[in-house]
Amino acid sequence: MTMALSVLVTIEMCNALNSLSENQSLLRMPPWENVWLLGAICLSMSLHFLILYVEPLPLIFQITPLNVTQWLMVLKISLPVILMDELLKFAARNYLEPGKELAKPASGSCAFSACTEGISWPFVLVFFPLVVWLYSTDTNASDMFWS
Repeated sequence: MTMALSVLVTIEMCNALNSLSENQSLLRMPPWENVWLLGAICLSMSLHFLILYVEPLPLIFQITPLNVTQWLMVLKISLPVILMDELLKFAARNYLEPGKELAKPASGSCAFSACTEGISWPFVLVFFPLVVWLYSTDTNASDMFWS
């Protein structure tokens, strides 16, 4: 039950990040654009950690503290929500909005600078290595759930 609760809380925090813009990517509109939202996410996660790790709250809520391996599994299950929403935003931006089509450069091929215009590189440099590290760690889900 604890992992389910943690996955739900983390997914909702990812959805909150996705709601920064209805159709703009997180790469173009980084999370620090809305400091109040980041504060609310930090507060929500802090309260979740509080009920997980501060006695007697785990007993009251009938949950158990998670270890690092379980937290890695929670993140692996929750983070694809961001990717799925980014794909939906891409489709909405390029195919569903009236009068919009994928813009093709005049030269026929996409120059690197034209393709990457407006991307928040600090966000990419922080987020990408964390995602690579997270998915490269071995969490061995079968041992965690059936031991």
